[in-house]
Amino acid sequence: TTNKLLTLNFESVLDREYAFAVDGFSSGAGAFDFTLKYPPPPPNDNFADRVLLSGASVTVQTSNLYSTKESGEPDKHAGVSSARSIWYSWTAPVSGPVSVTLAGRGSEFIPWAAAYTGNTITNLLSAPGLGERFDTNLMATKLTFTASALTTYALAIDGFNTRSGPIGLTLVTANSPPAIQSLLTPAVPGGGFK
Repeated sequence: TTNKLLTLNFESVLDREYAFAVDGFSSGAGAFDFTLKYPPPPPNDNFADRVLLSGASVTVQTSNLYSTKESGEPDKHAGVSSARSIWYSWTAPVSGPVSVTLAGRGSEFIPWAAAYTGNTITNLLSAPGLGERFDTNLMATKLTFTASALTTYALAIDGFNTRSGPIGLTLVTANSPPAIQSLLTPAVPGGGFK
């Protein structure tokens, strides 16, 4: 006979009991091996392990699959219960409005986010002007807040209704950072620099 390998993937829920039924194909019978593996959480599952984002326009493909809620984490991110968060850190290159767009799997999986200031999970403050909505035309979540230049923000990305899945994240500032040469203003025409 030929050995066959069957893999079943699912996301378990804490404290839920599961039963597994094993049957033979075409009424077959025989011995089998059963292995249960737990995939690791994402590397940025915890606040202390935030992944760094940089620039005035950033796009990242990510996932909150197998992520968790850590001890001390806010109970809600922008008004939605937290359960499967991943974390990013971003320092604003310029002051002004910021837009974060999160695309999941349409209405099947809706990612949700919040922006915070603070350097530990227990002292987070919501970013000024924080607002969020689900855009039914784009089938994406839009997070907005007002950034101050050179301030570092923590972005918590979670799933609506404790769901998880793939996430396309795009962060864009409304204002462009100044070009380096514009910082060097001549003191007098044809003269040196200030």
